[in-house]
Amino acid sequence: MNGLDPVNLIASAADTQPVSRLGGVASKQAGAASNAVTGETDGNFDATLREQLLKKAEGKLGMMTEKLVSTTFFQPMLAQMRDDPFKTDMFHGGFAEDAFGGQLDVMFADQMASRSALPAAKKITDSYMQWLQHQPIERIESVSQLDDNMFG
Repeated sequence: MNGLDPVNLIASAADTQPVSRLGGVASKQAGAASNAVTGETDGNFDATLREQLLKKAEGKLGMMTEKLVSTTFFQPMLAQMRDDPFKTDMFHGGFAEDAFGGQLDVMFADQMASRSALPAAKKITDSYMQWLQHQPIERIESVSQLDDNMFG
């Protein structure tokens, strides 16, 4: 039979050595294909993928930490300021302020958290990143794919 025999094709794909007559990128692709068939992994690819996923996860964790700081620290402070017993009618916005003041507090708190460099937020993010670096790549990938609008 010719070289396109399915048995020979599978056997050549399972060979862990790239075909010598292929050069450059094709040789690397053949090696990657053989690794995929045999279950072996390329250490450089795994390290690069892990690095990229960790960077993406760090961004997601940073946004979540900002939201945590916003919800935990700034929103209660703004709500307490809004419910001040000494407020006067001179600066009161009326019914609209009473009805939508909570939403305005959320927006203000989010802006304050994103623009402030609180050491607590940085510490929380760093702590999670240290933990995440020792996790399997599947867990890192799941963190890096969290929805940006997950918390509001």
